[in-house]
Amino acid sequence: MNKNQNLTGIIFGATGNIGEKLTLKLAKKNCNLIIHGRTKEKLLILNDKLKKINQNVTLLQCDLSKFNEIPKLGRVITQKYEKIDFFVSLISVIKKLCPLTDLDYEEWDKLINLNLSTNWKILKSIEPLLLKSKKSKIFFLSNDLISRGYPYFHAYSVAKAGLQAMTKIYSREKEKFQVEIRMINLSSIKVGLLGKFFSNVTCEEKKDLEKKIDLIVNNITNQKPLL
Repeated sequence: MNKNQNLTGIIFGATGNIGEKLTLKLAKKNCNLIIHGRTKEKLLILNDKLKKINQNVTLLQCDLSKFNEIPKLGRVITQKYEKIDFFVSLISVIKKLCPLTDLDYEEWDKLINLNLSTNWKILKSIEPLLLKSKKSKIFFLSNDLISRGYPYFHAYSVAKAGLQAMTKIYSREKEKFQVEIRMINLSSIKVGLLGKFFSNVTCEEKKDLEKKIDLIVNNITNQKPLL
């Protein structure tokens, strides 16, 4: 049996550009996957691609803007699985660039909730399963420029800074446990979700994105310590 067949992981935001690439690479490594998507249609499209490489997955459809649904998701996962070996969150939402105070109150709350609070709620919901793994790994994705505070990225940048802090806090609190958590920082703000705001993405920037995806895959499947 392939050693990776014993690894079970969950990917939130699996139907996005980065999420799909990561999901397909982990599936080819024979990991058992639970994949989340906001819409059923996108999940089914990704599932068809996974079937072509003979990999069955568990589909998890949920609109995470409905915050009361997250604890329910956690209970459903806990009922079906004994442990989770890795958790990757690619949840990220930003629709426009503007000065910080040009957002209205509702836009601000939504950006903070979806980009920060949702990640905390998911982590809290599935933590019992992560702690049952011999060595669980947790990954969040960001960009160092954004998390340090970047003009016109408003509440999105604030939320990423909060997520960076949350990652550091959790890492220190779980030092005595077999839990590793890492914020993977992309070198460029022009790739992934933020690519829609830029037109001059270079080949090197695209290659860096692929390298970061491979870094996650290799850390999971080879069980190497996070760098």
